[in-house]
Amino acid sequence: MKGYGCIYTDKEITLGIRFDHSKRTVSFYKNGINHGIAFRNVPSGLTPSIDVWFQEGQVEIQNNANFEEKVYL
Repeated sequence: MKGYGCIYTDKEITLGIRFDHSKRTVSFYKNGINHGIAFRNVPSGLTPSIDVWFQEGQVEIQNNANFEEKVYL
């Protein structure tokens, strides 16, 4: 099953959001890899979110401020 750049897998996929309030940017992470800044100049009062949908599986929400920057060339 393919869709939105994801291929069905039995592996666990980790998604993350990083909101930098001082720079007013939002970045998204997949499996610990930063996919870059998605939004700049984010107005105060907004809350970043991820919309996740699938036929079966589960979602666990974690508060984890410890992420590892990975750079691939």
